[in-house]
Amino acid sequence: MFPIDEYRRAFEWVLETDGAQALQYGPSEGYRPLRALLADRLSGFGMSCEPDDILITNGSQQALDLIGKVFLEPGDSVLVEKPTYLGALQAFNQYEPTYVTVPMDDDGMLVDDVEQLLFHQRTAQSIKFIYTVPNFQNPTGRTMSLKRRRRLVALASRFGVPIVEDDPYGELRYDGQALPTLKALDTGGSVIYLGTFSKILAPGFRLGWILACPEIMETLLHGKQPSDLHTGMAQQMATYQVAKDGFVDRHVEHVKNFYRERRDVMLRAIEEHFPAEVHYTRPAGGLFVWVELPRYIDTRELLIDAIQAKVAFVPGQGFHPDLSGTNTMRLNFSNVPPDQLREGIRRLGYAIQRRVKEETVAGSRIPRQAANRLYTHWLETDLAPAALGDLLAQLHPQAEPADVRSGVIGLSWTVRGDATALSTYWIEQSPPVVEVTYRVLALATRTDILPRTLVGIITPSASHVRLVAEELSRRLLAHVRVESTGSAPSEI
Repeated sequence: MFPIDEYRRAFEWVLETDGAQALQYGPSEGYRPLRALLADRLSGFGMSCEPDDILITNGSQQALDLIGKVFLEPGDSVLVEKPTYLGALQAFNQYEPTYVTVPMDDDGMLVDDVEQLLFHQRTAQSIKFIYTVPNFQNPTGRTMSLKRRRRLVALASRFGVPIVEDDPYGELRYDGQALPTLKALDTGGSVIYLGTFSKILAPGFRLGWILACPEIMETLLHGKQPSDLHTGMAQQMATYQVAKDGFVDRHVEHVKNFYRERRDVMLRAIEEHFPAEVHYTRPAGGLFVWVELPRYIDTRELLIDAIQAKVAFVPGQGFHPDLSGTNTMRLNFSNVPPDQLREGIRRLGYAIQRRVKEETVAGSRIPRQAANRLYTHWLETDLAPAALGDLLAQLHPQAEPADVRSGVIGLSWTVRGDATALSTYWIEQSPPVVEVTYRVLALATRTDILPRTLVGIITPSASHVRLVAEELSRRLLAHVRVESTGSAPSEI
């Protein structure tokens, strides 16, 4: 997969022919022959440029950091897709911006929303730049349509807001025709283009680049110099030797065939093993598949199940600046052999199926996130029974209102620790009251703590109910203490 032999020969040649330059300080802009090679390649992709328009960086991650350093002050805004690349958020966050998010569909960022946001903030000028990954986006794998690309570039020019186009996956297209980059569509210098060798040659050498107009390039160069002076000369010179004479183009074709097979294996396995309630993207390139589960499944919890089954994925919440997306996850098909991909997706599908089944309580699916919000509201109202009647009715539409109110009263007694009152009350009530109480308690405590045999029994024994009530009170009171202190399990 990696061009190991080519790099070994390249390093030998560099050290034998010009070892002193390879081991010496170099220009902050980068090794000029490498910049010239990049200028030729990028011009071939429709981005007409010269070597002086390119700055070599320590990976595209340093490029993102330089963008934040140059453009952002605390409180400034960045317009991003929702979800967006986690590494970009991490790079920008140290400069304390706020985020203006734009939803996506299968054709990428909803550019109509971008126009409205730019128009409303025009006077404040608080949006410093638009950040986007238009090709096979990380994390969703989605690609922005040509129509939206043209419109986004036009909006950036109209409102005077630059676009930061992050394009690490653009050459990894497996289906369809390549689309022009935003930079190729830009005639006014509005687009700052970021690229990298990490996905097409070797990620370990951390070689990326920025293509921008001269005014912005000078500012970025001044931002890079105090950070690291320059990117390492040896890896720049060796990469130039490897990439020249058309090798990089031939190698990209090999990489595309390699990843295409793995993408296809993952998509077929998902179709076979994931439940019908799950939605997922079918990327035409890149490295990722984005999965949206039913809203009642938290993928941070699902990750615990998956790790126990020796499977890992990235929960999707971190890709959302507003920390939404708790039911989403990113799958990467690039670094796992096909047989392991099939087995991993099978195990993950089983874990998802279990979570779906766990949400079916007494034959009715209850959204866990709704129950958690309800439970939080209950705590905020000092456990007042009256505050939850309407909310419980929405959560349990099949229950009679009177039964819901009665269930709330039972819950209130439980959390106050009055097991005697609860047991007496339950014995006097109809089975639906017991069932409503059971459902919410099971969801709120995330445990199946009430024996199913108690649900539907008209006159359970007083001693049995008393024991159950004591256990419910003990566990729920412990849960309240955890909620009130803000403690939570460590995230992996």
